[in-house]
Amino acid sequence: MSVISDRCTTEPMSDASDSELVSVGVLQLDGNECVGAEAFSAILADRVSPCTACYPDSSRLEATIARRSGVDPSRIVATAGADDAIDRIMGACLTPGSSVLLADPTFTMFQAFARNRKAETRIVPWMKGPFPTSDFVDASSGCSLMAVVSPNNPTGMSIPVESLMALRSAAPDPMLLIDLAYVEFGCEADGTTVDEVMESLRWMPKTVLVRTLSKAWGLAGLRVGWTESTRDFAERIRTAGGPFPIASSSIQTARAVLEDESSDRQVDDRVRRVTRNRRETAVLLERFGCDVGESRANFLLVSDPRRSGRSEWLADGLSGLDVEVRRFQEPSLAERVRITIPVGEVENRRLRRSLSTVLDPAAILFDLDGVLADVSESYRMAIIQTAAAFGVQVTNREIDRIKAEGDANDDWRLTWRILGDAGVDITIEEVIDRFQRLYLGSETRAGLREREVCFVDVDRLSEATRGRSVGVVTGRPGAEARWFLERSGLDRVVGVLIAREDAALKPEPDGLIKALDALDSNDAWFFGDTVDDITAARRVPAGRVLPIGMEVAPGSGVRTTLIQAGAARVLSTGPDMIELLEGMLR
Repeated sequence: MSVISDRCTTEPMSDASDSELVSVGVLQLDGNECVGAEAFSAILADRVSPCTACYPDSSRLEATIARRSGVDPSRIVATAGADDAIDRIMGACLTPGSSVLLADPTFTMFQAFARNRKAETRIVPWMKGPFPTSDFVDASSGCSLMAVVSPNNPTGMSIPVESLMALRSAAPDPMLLIDLAYVEFGCEADGTTVDEVMESLRWMPKTVLVRTLSKAWGLAGLRVGWTESTRDFAERIRTAGGPFPIASSSIQTARAVLEDESSDRQVDDRVRRVTRNRRETAVLLERFGCDVGESRANFLLVSDPRRSGRSEWLADGLSGLDVEVRRFQEPSLAERVRITIPVGEVENRRLRRSLSTVLDPAAILFDLDGVLADVSESYRMAIIQTAAAFGVQVTNREIDRIKAEGDANDDWRLTWRILGDAGVDITIEEVIDRFQRLYLGSETRAGLREREVCFVDVDRLSEATRGRSVGVVTGRPGAEARWFLERSGLDRVVGVLIAREDAALKPEPDGLIKALDALDSNDAWFFGDTVDDITAARRVPAGRVLPIGMEVAPGSGVRTTLIQAGAARVLSTGPDMIELLEGMLR
């Protein structure tokens, strides 16, 4: 069966080899760092040697920032990242029972810091469209502080300078906090410069600006940020927290970077690369039916308003491919996930490959036993009865335990192992002979395989795969696998069978790779019921195969072991599997 002709692709993928994509390891795209580019390594190589015996002194860093900004150093307060800056500002503005006005959604730490100050939060919805300036003005009466982020986190939408100035003019009483953590990305998108934005905002009355080196500068690990405000308010910020917020090593590193002539060019290059990667990723997600909003930051807020649960599936699926993205607990964000856009090209291709695998796989692959075929009364019973024939009692729970340990995909050898552990001295050939006589039966006695039934409705399965290529990768001998496929009618759906004789058994990935090649497919979902199945899928290079677990015997404990092995999700029944295909495939 061929792949559907209009399937979205992420080509060209050949520029980055599978080995390069694998070398990335776990791709952390949930924290909005600039992932995939070592920042300023040449600048820092010989310049940072802090004194560790003395308390840190931020004054020279503040002077460097002031000099770059063209303002008096008394307006600058260096902080331990933007978080520390925001917390100090709230400490300077809020008292128990006072109010802070926020957009919804926005940076989650605003509410956390307000709660710590026992302050009330007021909310103005802003999920789409222009910034609601008039609604903010209406809600500002009696507030001590208004706090906004531009571009906003997690939506990525910018607030035009004119709107911020209008807000300041129309609501003159509350202090205005403007978090500009992502300003460099917003300026790239808007065709302005950071200096132009800062010059427009810094002279507004009762306004404090927050900056950081964690985002576009790619130095999140330093924990260096700063505030810019009036001299008087800067002193209030300074005394609202501890006296030594930044380590000496971070101070010296930040100064070295900010004072180097090449730093701004490197930041500009990083921002351009992120902007390009964001645009390409947004186009890809939109082709897959997702809504990516209007982000002008280094991330995308992704949803699929037409299909409930698809964003959660996207997060689960990416996690199953070692790509971590941000999920949310807030009600307004329940159907959305946030994906940080990498800087590096290899990381970006890894992300795009993984998105393709999760949202639009070229093929659907299945293990046979315990996934499509109910073998609880056949292969499982053959293990139990073979062991019993040699005087050893074994239960299904014991079999589950052994399979959960991994490297137990061969039922003949598993039975032999059980007998050996019980002290029975017997050859593998004797085990296979007894096992097969029980399983296949004879002319006078029906074999255990006659008890096998199909877990799924074949016609519905065919519809659910939506024209994609379908394959089975199993440890069964080919003849026995074909027997079940023909008996159940699955042979009408399955285009490729990779059986015991065709490739190394799972947990080796060879069978899955061979199935992909035979189906001429770049990527696939793979449904399996054992740790070996999940491990095999995860061993296929570069996020090409998404592992999905099946626990057909609830309460067996298999669910936990499959999740621990790396399954994106664990399902309980054949209908659950079909519902996932129907609901999540485009």
